[in-house]
Amino acid sequence: MSAAEKTRTIGLFAPTGAGKTTLSEAILFTSGASTRMGKVSAGNTVMDFEPEETRRQVSISAAVAHCTWKEHLLFLLDTPGNDNFLADAYAAARVVDGAVFVTGLGDAVRYQTKRLWRILEQNRVPRIVFLGKADLETAKFDPDALRQGLGGAPLVALHYPVQDGNRVMGFVDVLKRKAYRYEKEGGATKEIEIPAQAQAGAQAAREKAIEAVAEVDDALLERYLDGRELGEEELTAALRKGVQAAKLFPVLIGSAVSQQGVPELLDRIVQWLPSPLDRAPVLVQGDAAGGVSEKKPGGNGFAGLVFKTVADPHIGQLSYLRVFSGSLSSDATILNLGKKEKERVGQVLRLFGRMQTAVPAAGPGELVAVPKLKYTSTGDTLGEPAVSSVFAPITFPRPVLSYAVKPRAKGDEEKIMSALARLSEEDPTLSLRREQQTKELILSGLGDVHIEVVLEKMKRKFGVEVDKQVPQIPYKETVRKKIQADGKYVRQSGGRGQYGWCWLEVEPLARGTGYEFVDKIFGGAIPKNFIPSVEKGVQEALAEGPLAGFPVTDIRVTLFDGKYHDVDSSDMAFRIAGSMGFKKAAEQAQPVVLEPIVTLQVSVPEDHVGGVIADLNSRRARVQGMEAVGEERVIKAQVPLPEVVTYAAGLTSITGGAGEFSYEFSHYEEVPTHLAQKLVEARKKAQAAKESQ
Repeated sequence: MSAAEKTRTIGLFAPTGAGKTTLSEAILFTSGASTRMGKVSAGNTVMDFEPEETRRQVSISAAVAHCTWKEHLLFLLDTPGNDNFLADAYAAARVVDGAVFVTGLGDAVRYQTKRLWRILEQNRVPRIVFLGKADLETAKFDPDALRQGLGGAPLVALHYPVQDGNRVMGFVDVLKRKAYRYEKEGGATKEIEIPAQAQAGAQAAREKAIEAVAEVDDALLERYLDGRELGEEELTAALRKGVQAAKLFPVLIGSAVSQQGVPELLDRIVQWLPSPLDRAPVLVQGDAAGGVSEKKPGGNGFAGLVFKTVADPHIGQLSYLRVFSGSLSSDATILNLGKKEKERVGQVLRLFGRMQTAVPAAGPGELVAVPKLKYTSTGDTLGEPAVSSVFAPITFPRPVLSYAVKPRAKGDEEKIMSALARLSEEDPTLSLRREQQTKELILSGLGDVHIEVVLEKMKRKFGVEVDKQVPQIPYKETVRKKIQADGKYVRQSGGRGQYGWCWLEVEPLARGTGYEFVDKIFGGAIPKNFIPSVEKGVQEALAEGPLAGFPVTDIRVTLFDGKYHDVDSSDMAFRIAGSMGFKKAAEQAQPVVLEPIVTLQVSVPEDHVGGVIADLNSRRARVQGMEAVGEERVIKAQVPLPEVVTYAAGLTSITGGAGEFSYEFSHYEEVPTHLAQKLVEARKKAQAAKESQ
């Protein structure tokens, strides 16, 4: 058996608080990879090693470790389950060959649970479900409720609990028809007779399991329907086939804290989940239009996908990658296949949480890190020049919450830009941009906690602190009617004076047109060399509209007449005249305030649709339609941007965290009159207060 056949690349996925990181500790300890069981509460786990993780006691970024079990090499990728840190979960689903999905016995199926399950479903990742917390008296075995909560997923309960009251003391392996009692230490079990109180339940679970497994294989199903007995070996073979095809998902029970069920879980990972050679086809770039196709990984040439980037101010960039085919060697020169750039690999690092060990090479299925690649970022394909396929890009959630950030210390703005740019490379769900109109630096992410953690990292890694505030809305102004007005600038001071006089026509244009300047001067009323000065004056005046000082847009300004003086006329005089003429015309042309409108897409469970639509209506939204996508309902609406600034908190409150949304700019519309009046008054008060300081 080759090394690749004896490799398993496994992701651990779970909602916050389900015990996923504790399970990773139990796996590493049970397999002998670590010498102690770390605790999340003590901040000493292998996988949660970032200071922000240990302080908050929640996984924030994916971590990699490895262990061996029964001559197999296992790579473990521990992923975040919190909604604020889902980037690494999306990336992990693209690079693992199988997953252990963790939830507690009796835990409610939360929206986080459904969301993570959906991520795995979209990537067709084979899964084993581990129902943990078996050592708690609140443990409740109800696979049907879990199945229903996950949209009817084909879960197959292969363990049935042996209980003493509410406490789980062991389990029945329903296919083997054997019972095991947990020993006190190390996850060991002792075979026992199936207790009388568990016999009926275990038999019912066995019948359901056999039926589900038989449906994977037509020959087995025919024999099952004929009432013939199915042997354990053929059931196991069919089960493995069904698991690897992601057509059924075995359910095991245990407790990570006391290592109960962990050895059995490791056995089943090795037995049921695919090797790199058995995994499903991978997504690769298709045609030039951006299509995606599937391809079976393999071949002799090295090909790998970068699924995570870590920005370190001391050692530089660290690129985490999955080897899909061939071998990646240290001191090799490879190609970034998407960017057509050569990269020099200095070291190949095998990871164990924060620890890094240099290895000569890494083969199929391995998760390793490479430092200091020049051109590579998350989602890039690395490979040998002969490799023809580029992996499809990883799709990440889009940022939904924004803050304006500014430095606490003068002169730190460049440092902020640099630090946040580095952190954006590390976190693809983070966005950084400069709002041209308001001059603010806008940081966007998946939620308040996400932004807080980013700013904590920036302080820790780069020594820069910022203050954050709600971003200013980039309002604009325009006019409703066509008006003509003159701008006249005449100054005499004893010597050469200033003389510029122009007539302008200001009229509205269609929304989104912007600004047009038309020269209709005839007969030399204004010399040609002064006409650009008039336009420059108009453009300067466009920066502050007549109502509230917002930029003016969607107008045409026509210069149609004027006068000049042979001696006193100058560029400056006509520039000032142009500005004066535009301001006078704009004030008379029924100016109005415009607000940005965004197209909003909200995905919620059906039972929350009414509340979400009512809330959208209160936010001046125009609901454009709704469609069913699986169990979700996707509502599309156009909403003023000022109403979306607080939408993340509002949607969470309405749906209990069960909603997702994204939006993008659409166009500008007039602000309703009553709101515009308040906006103008507030703007004038703010300006007056600023001038009085």
